Amino acid sequence: MKKIFISISILVITGILGMLMYNNITSEKTYYTETKFGKISELVKKNDRIILFVEQDGCSSCKLVKPIINNYAKENKGIVYSVTANKEKDYNVQSEKYHIEGTPTLIYFKEGKEVYRTNTGFTEDEFKNTIKKVEF
Repeated sequence: MKKIFISISILVITGILGMLMYNNITSEKTYYTETKFGKISELVKKNDRIILFVEQDGCSSCKLVKPIINNYAKENKGIVYSVTANKEKDYNVQSEKYHIEGTPTLIYFKEGKEVYRTNTGFTEDEFKNTIKKVEF
């Protein structure tokens, strides 16, 4: 009985350690800044150019584009901001204000004005072409 208890304890501890190690390996540092809808106007006024990344928890397309956005944010600090839409209390009001029709949505602001928008998934090449197009 004692051997069974020790064996099960070792298996449980090994499993927990394995899960912790896996989470550390797979969780990438986020280089963009998380914000709220209520702060967007201030950010747009304060910064020369920003990219707003609107995402949702559970959005498969958001998960696919996140590494692309994160890589760009790593090289271009202070430009990319993210809002997790379904965590916002007044999502319906804010989504109407910013014309959010789905996620992922990227809104490019330059000198206080929206210059481009996309509300679908994209590849890294498509993202790079958009960056060139809007001269970011």
